[in-house]
Amino acid sequence: MNYRAMLFLLPLVMLFLAAPAGAQTAQKTGYVNSAKIFQELPEAKDAEKRLENFTRPVQDSLQMMQKSIEEKIAEYQKKESLMNDQAKRAAQTEIQEMTQRARDFAAKKDKELADRREQIPDAAER
Repeated sequence: MNYRAMLFLLPLVMLFLAAPAGAQTAQKTGYVNSAKIFQELPEAKDAEKRLENFTRPVQDSLQMMQKSIEEKIAEYQKKESLMNDQAKRAAQTEIQEMTQRARDFAAKKDKELADRREQIPDAAER
């Protein structure tokens, strides 16, 4: 047998020899209900309560900010036809600033919440 034929047949022979060995190792899959595990752990329940105690006032504040912005927009829309250009710009700027403050507040609190979530495993390990 020449050299080229051996180079061609060698990988095929190795493939056939390796296939039965790989076929014998059956892959098993398991299922872990991690949500149930975390629900039953006292540390997880405590951590969830702490996170909820943090997020509830934040959500309330964001809802109040949103309501205030919506009221300001409604007021602007009612009076817009009576306003001069300078008053319109001032009202629009105020609405934009209120909206930006709400976004900044939400982003800050999201970061704080993420930081608190990262700290939870550390507290549970202690």
